[in-house]
Amino acid sequence: MPQNMTRRPIAWTPAFVADVVADVLNSGESTGLYRAATLAAQAHRIPASTVWRWVASATGIETVSLPPGLLVCRLCAQPMVLVDLPEQEPCYTCRSACPRRPLPAAQISTLIAEAMLQRVPHLVPRGRTHDAALYAPGIIRRITIGAAPTDLHITWHPAPRRLYRPDLTTRQRLDLARERMGAGDMTDALGLLETGLLQVDPRRAGAAARDETTATAAVLYAQLLLTTHHDPTAITWAAYGHRSLRNLLGDHHPTTCHALKILAAAHRHAGHTSQAADLYAELAAHLHHMLGPRAQPTIAAHATHALLLFDSGDCLTARQLLADTLATHKAQRPGHPDGPRMQHELERMRRHCLNNKHRHPAGADA
Repeated sequence: MPQNMTRRPIAWTPAFVADVVADVLNSGESTGLYRAATLAAQAHRIPASTVWRWVASATGIETVSLPPGLLVCRLCAQPMVLVDLPEQEPCYTCRSACPRRPLPAAQISTLIAEAMLQRVPHLVPRGRTHDAALYAPGIIRRITIGAAPTDLHITWHPAPRRLYRPDLTTRQRLDLARERMGAGDMTDALGLLETGLLQVDPRRAGAAARDETTATAAVLYAQLLLTTHHDPTAITWAAYGHRSLRNLLGDHHPTTCHALKILAAAHRHAGHTSQAADLYAELAAHLHHMLGPRAQPTIAAHATHALLLFDSGDCLTARQLLADTLATHKAQRPGHPDGPRMQHELERMRRHCLNNKHRHPAGADA
């Protein structure tokens, strides 16, 4: 960025940083944090990387410790922002409109840790008392701070939960969860993702993740929940992840399509045949656009859509779709094992219609 387009660091006071972060969070709900941070950087004529660093430190994107909304100022009733500027001690402060002075973050963390160790010491793992404040989101619902750092009012969770590796960044947590899944350790993978998503309420109307990593973690969490037969919860998280990724990446991004596939599978697993059929039809359309009609993922989505149409009672449409899909598959991949399987399903559908004396036109799926 040209030198004359960058504000001097002297303007980067804690109140200024808090204002920028608050603006990014407000617009990030609809545009995604990345775009919101870029737009804020352009508006204030400062590097986008600087704005993103402020947002990451303030919102708990990098770790789950003290996420936004946990600390609230009693003077202005607004969430406080963690500001970590070079050559300054980290502090918590409000937007510039609030008259309060910044509060030292280290002192706040120490006071929170002391309160936790006094009230719920069993929820802080042995050997981790030095960073007990990291476990606050699982134990504390809200902290209201008065004029002085020692003036804390803590609202405790009625059903506190022990967090799993709260020191990890969101990206580290996602990567490690995938590694644990690959090793067959689903319990560890679930614990990692549950901790990372602790502050998310996927049931809130229009709720969406502000960043791609959180949205992807929600989809992976839904995928894991399907393996443990928690179908309704899996649907909620898959819908949240898919909605978030659509906002962040668009319909035709591979990550968004994978999320749609997990959402469709969750509805199918729960026995919601019609909803699952609609979602697989949507998935097939997106894959057709991205990869073409002859790509294997497109063919697989069409085949699953046909099976669901049949299960929902639309047998003729299902037979016609599966016959077309089988013909495309045979032309593209003769001898592939999926061909005989699709042929078997098509014959099963035909026998069903014959046995039930359906009056379909002759050769309708030829």
